[in-house]
Amino acid sequence: MIRKITLGIGVVLASMLLFGCNSDTTTTDTPTSPTTLVSKYTPDEGRLLASQCSQCHGTNGISTNSWDSIAGEGNLHREMFEDDAPIMLAQARGYSTDEITLIETYLTQFQEVDGDDNDKDDD
Repeated sequence: MIRKITLGIGVVLASMLLFGCNSDTTTTDTPTSPTTLVSKYTPDEGRLLASQCSQCHGTNGISTNSWDSIAGEGNLHREMFEDDAPIMLAQARGYSTDEITLIETYLTQFQEVDGDDNDKDDD
């Protein structure tokens, strides 16, 4: 019985230390403004889908390595399905035509970076 009481007091004291309970009950901490929770969030589907592309082609399609930038890409369907790189064809097969259009629409809002695009057939 004494062991249970001692354990109970220990739990109460530990929780007071962890959660900052103050023995002074005369003051109350009330927030000055209420917290507003997001009631609805609609993600940009093109941005979400293009996040897969960013792993190789950089954030927003602007490459920082030897891979070509796809920012401003106007014909992503052709690039994905007709490119000589087998990895692009494999990536393309993972998307529907509508999803590729969403990615393309998202990427066209970014400025194409001149000089680092390795594709010769973008003309």
